[in-house]
Amino acid sequence: MTASPSSPAALVSLKHCRDRFVDAIRAAARTARCPEPWLDGLCSAAAEGFEEMAGLRERRGFEQLRGLTASRISLIHQEDLDYSIELINLEQRIHDHVHREMTLADRRLHELLIELNLTRGEDSPFGSEVACLALRALTERERINPVEALDFARQIEAPLKIQLIELYRDVDHTLAGVPSYGQKSGRAPSPRPGAPEGQVLSIGDGGHDPVDGLRWAVISRAGDGLSETDGQDRAALKAVVDRIEAWMDHERQNGEWAHDELSTSELVQLLPPPRVAALAVVEAVFAHAVTRADLPDPIRALLVELRFPILKQALRHTDLFEGSSRPPALRLVDSIAQLGASLPPEGTADHSLYRAAAKVVNALVQPDTLPDDAFAVALEALDKRVAERRQTTLERARAFEEKGVQLERREIALHQATRMVSQLLTQAPEGPVRQFLEGYWVQVLTRAAYLRGTDHAEWDSRVRTAAQLIASIVPPADDAERERLRAGLPALRGGLGDGLQAVGLKPETIDAALAPLDALHAAVLDGRLLPAIPPKPRTPRVHHSPVSGFPGLFALAHKSYLAGEPVLAAEWADIRTGDALVLALPDGGTLRGLVAWIGPGGQLMLIADTDRHDVLAVTFRAFAQQTAQPGSRRLRPFSLVEDAADRRLAHA
Repeated sequence: MTASPSSPAALVSLKHCRDRFVDAIRAAARTARCPEPWLDGLCSAAAEGFEEMAGLRERRGFEQLRGLTASRISLIHQEDLDYSIELINLEQRIHDHVHREMTLADRRLHELLIELNLTRGEDSPFGSEVACLALRALTERERINPVEALDFARQIEAPLKIQLIELYRDVDHTLAGVPSYGQKSGRAPSPRPGAPEGQVLSIGDGGHDPVDGLRWAVISRAGDGLSETDGQDRAALKAVVDRIEAWMDHERQNGEWAHDELSTSELVQLLPPPRVAALAVVEAVFAHAVTRADLPDPIRALLVELRFPILKQALRHTDLFEGSSRPPALRLVDSIAQLGASLPPEGTADHSLYRAAAKVVNALVQPDTLPDDAFAVALEALDKRVAERRQTTLERARAFEEKGVQLERREIALHQATRMVSQLLTQAPEGPVRQFLEGYWVQVLTRAAYLRGTDHAEWDSRVRTAAQLIASIVPPADDAERERLRAGLPALRGGLGDGLQAVGLKPETIDAALAPLDALHAAVLDGRLLPAIPPKPRTPRVHHSPVSGFPGLFALAHKSYLAGEPVLAAEWADIRTGDALVLALPDGGTLRGLVAWIGPGGQLMLIADTDRHDVLAVTFRAFAQQTAQPGSRRLRPFSLVEDAADRRLAHA
């Protein structure tokens, strides 16, 4: 693979990532008092691993260093087995420690590789996996004694964690400053610091407010109009306004009202330019509102009802946009549009929030004249109702936070078990051993990780048993090896049975689970060739089910082995507490809700359903998988008013 020649800046950035990764490995190795003869080999292996995983060079075997092969595990050579297992455990501990920082940096690196037209490997080019593969490469290429290598692996763990976190923060900061692949948040514009409440600036255009831009575009084309201050003009202006308003009432009563008739009429051109501009903005907003397919029909109809009273206010007001804040009338439009985008398309008219919005709109539509603060009062009432419902929705999840912590611990344990099994099975063939480890033993490891932790002797014992099982299907080289294998199998079977019993399996189920392994061992001892088994397609299944003992709480998670790491799309990368979303469910339905809580490990979140009184506990891996399904989307804040002004300016 070669990088795109048209991206010199991106190539420089990629080289910086590689060099920083190597520097991190070197610094950690020196802190761990790495012997000088090893240092160059370790750094060279780290650079090679980065380049292979980044797609900069052909993969000529570095990935083959992963996992446990026949030369690394044996029922005879205990030191080799100890070192291999410790490296896998080391990688997992480092991964768990640096996961949060690494995820952010790796996402930027992934965008950089796409920019360069490079195809990355399964692992992150500067992840904990590649760092530990570099240790393995050093050991095998320099023929280092496994006991010495094991001691060095334990010494480098702490400094490597520190150095990698510093590396990821540096890369995240560095790549964030490159315009070609810097992130765009897609969030609604935020008020400028120090700006009055309600003032909103658009994003991605250097702070220009499109509404203000549209106003000035109209003002620059308008004539002088009548004066707001001259005595004679003021009398004429009042007459013009009365006449325009009478015409509006007549057209509306006859059902002949059209969006753009007002701003294009000759009579309106007699108005002062700020009034003409205000009318043009309002008309642009409502012309755009009726085209928004993302808004339910009842919401669009509700917005149309607001058009007439807001136009009247713009007509009667000296300058609807005087002052620095967005007029309450247009902020109300945005509030209703935002509310509408969060409602389900079916049954919108029966939703309590729709009814609250309709009540507000009806109060503004009915009177012939409105007090000056009518829209401000309406906006406050609606926003209060929406905020109360939002708060109620979020508080509903608080009762489940303690259970969420427990569910996250279980997910982390399953994740750790899955990663360990994946490492063990890197070089294992398809067949009974792989099926047993993926189907049964991952649950044994999950239990050990959940109850004891991965630093406990029980975890090490279960991992060692799995490694010995993989070693046991390697055909013996001679009769002496065959007899040693025969002698070791009863203890191995006993260890496997003990693990299955620990997860609650009945004796008959244990015998059924071990039967294919017994047949396989018999074939190995007899010297019979093992039949080739084609790879079995594995579709990760997400389970959606109620949580026992907690009415109203549902779980969305994988319950068994999941090959690979689901990647959260960039659009979802900045998800946080309080964000609104629509999440596709495995049964084809969807959930509309708010992120109410994110676990301390970042591996589980509680989503409070805004339409029902349910709360969903969803794991990070299930979330990553389901957000990639059709129907899932972020409900980001947006401004219909700004969108309308942008559209009108684009076609001016």
